Amino acid sequence: TAGQTNMEELLNLIFYAKAIICHDSSVMHFGDAMGKPLIALYGPTDAHRTKPLNPTSHLLFSYNEYCGILYNLAMTEPELYKQVDNQSTMSAITPKDVFSSLESLLN
Repeated sequence: TAGQTNMEELLNLIFYAKAIICHDSSVMHFGDAMGKPLIALYGPTDAHRTKPLNPTSHLLFSYNEYCGILYNLAMTEPELYKQVDNQSTMSAITPKDVFSSLESLLN
């Protein structure tokens, strides 16, 4: 459950994972630093500023009006979430997109 994993447990989970699927977060950066096969999901954050450094990582974008809006200073996070719920910012990424990317990454 969220908030119940300490840093040591998190790093062990990432270390032993076959692949990582996550949004733009510390998990993404830790997985990238460990060289793990990685799928990074991007909604309102800007991949140009925070993308994984490993060239084999896959990036999936939620292409809608909120894509990348937080880091281009068009809107702050509190302003964004007053207008729209968090799910809407990621809604254009489908499970099919993620599964296809995972198959490609692992093959």
